[in-house]
Amino acid sequence: MKSSVLSPVVRAACLGLALLSLAPLSLTGCAVQGAKPTVNNGQALPRRAMPMSESAKASLAYLSFLDHFHRMQRLLGSPMEKDGMDQLLEEQKSAAEALDQLMAIQPQPSLYLEKAGLYLLNRQQIGTAKSIVKEGLERFPGDKNLLLSLVNLYNAEQRFDAAASVLEEYLAANPDDLAATVFLARLSVDKNDPAKGLSILEKIPADRQDLEVLQLMGRALAQTGDSRKARAVLERALALEPDSVETLAELAYVLEMDKDLSGAEKAYERMLGLGDPSPEVRLRLIHLNLEMNNPAKALELATRGSKTSSFLLEAAKLFLNKKAYAQASAVLDELDSQGQTRPEILFYRAAIAFEGENNPEKALGFMTQVPDTSPLAERSLVFRIHLLHVLGRKAEALDLAQAAKARFPHSRDILLAEVGVYEEEREFGPALARLEEVLAQWPEDLEILYRKGVLLDKTGERAGAMEVMEGIIAKDPDNPDALNYVGYTLAEEGRDLDRALVLVKNALSQKPDSAFIQDSLAWVYFRQGKLDAAWQEIRRAATVDDPTVWEHYGDIAKAMGKKDEALKGFRKALKLKSEHEDQIKQKIKGL
Repeated sequence: MKSSVLSPVVRAACLGLALLSLAPLSLTGCAVQGAKPTVNNGQALPRRAMPMSESAKASLAYLSFLDHFHRMQRLLGSPMEKDGMDQLLEEQKSAAEALDQLMAIQPQPSLYLEKAGLYLLNRQQIGTAKSIVKEGLERFPGDKNLLLSLVNLYNAEQRFDAAASVLEEYLAANPDDLAATVFLARLSVDKNDPAKGLSILEKIPADRQDLEVLQLMGRALAQTGDSRKARAVLERALALEPDSVETLAELAYVLEMDKDLSGAEKAYERMLGLGDPSPEVRLRLIHLNLEMNNPAKALELATRGSKTSSFLLEAAKLFLNKKAYAQASAVLDELDSQGQTRPEILFYRAAIAFEGENNPEKALGFMTQVPDTSPLAERSLVFRIHLLHVLGRKAEALDLAQAAKARFPHSRDILLAEVGVYEEEREFGPALARLEEVLAQWPEDLEILYRKGVLLDKTGERAGAMEVMEGIIAKDPDNPDALNYVGYTLAEEGRDLDRALVLVKNALSQKPDSAFIQDSLAWVYFRQGKLDAAWQEIRRAATVDDPTVWEHYGDIAKAMGKKDEALKGFRKALKLKSEHEDQIKQKIKGL
């Protein structure tokens, strides 16, 4: 060799060997085959270490990074104990140090991204990753990839305003960057600010509104409730790409929102025709057909779809929710034909027997088959306690509750199931005593506190019940059940009616479809003497078979001189076995 510097080809060969071995590389130790040491008077001269070039140092640093990075990947791909996590963090540290060496020689924006990527093992390290990206931006201000990475990291922290600020600052200098503009709009839509998203998207010229822009615009319009414009925009998107599954999904959602179930069905069917593999599409079609009262077609969709147990169980659940018990049973038969023995199937069979066939004994038979080792064993015990009580076997229900408590001493649901047995037997003293045991473990549980308030009310301790309910409102000002209780009770007692109205209206805003809260609102108006408003609300509430609602219906109708409607309400209350039978009969006599 005439030159003491290795040629590029030889250097590449040396680096290749180092990459294969992932061992530290000494360029001076990689000799060209056939080269001999220089001699002087027949004796070998001592070798001198050749100075390593900056390029070689950079290559070595990057190889070291790859070595530690690949070790991190192998550790992440296998189960880890504490020792494994410690080793992973050591490899992470070494990989970062290697990149630091490389960046000191050849700083590049991509290297900051590589380093930040090392610190995405968990949410606790996001701050470190963010600091690295910010450091990169200080050195390479305005680098698009670093900016977008910082946006994503803010997103991961759910700091949407900070993410938007970064993008807005970038777009101020780069207003024509379509990708960044769409990214900013998507941030607004995803954080439920569709108006801002639309204002950003509408600034994009029509000739630059591609498929992604139109899809996002359609979603934003749907969020604002403007389904007509949303449909028009999504139709434009389909004109660009007729087979876009994502656009069809957005359109189907808009059509469902617009109550155009037939149109939504056609959109989902187009998605199926395109071979969309997602079982969610078929499940949406099953749901739509059940909504359109077409259970036969829904069943056909279920049995011709995916044969996986997860899909069939979800389909069975849809049928159960719509009380289509025969179809639910047929789907479960499909699972039985596969030899499936999952405990969930027993639960669904029990629900069909109990709700669809009014056969609690048969339901109990299914529940007793749930293995003690099943993750659903606790739930099966809760259901069995309820079924035994329904069958009139109170002693067995309470014995099972005791055995279940011994097995699951910290089970909230089992403890409440025992409370339920006493409550349904109108043994309120024991029910309250058991409920206090539950509260000893979960003193801040608002659902249990509400139940205590109701039990106190049933025992006639209304002052105690009000104290509990006011306590719930103090902790959760939007708790609809407590708001409704306090508002209705104030109306019953004829006091503080203005506050009662505010409380009940707030409750109704949380549960707008609750007939019982609508009844409370009607009763507040009645007590205020606002009979027209009371009549309007009670007619909305009179969709449930509840004796109190229908007695109120009669009272309000009577006050308005509507004799026939009053008689209708009182008679319905009697038919539903009101506890105030004698009082209602007296009201009928007074008509």
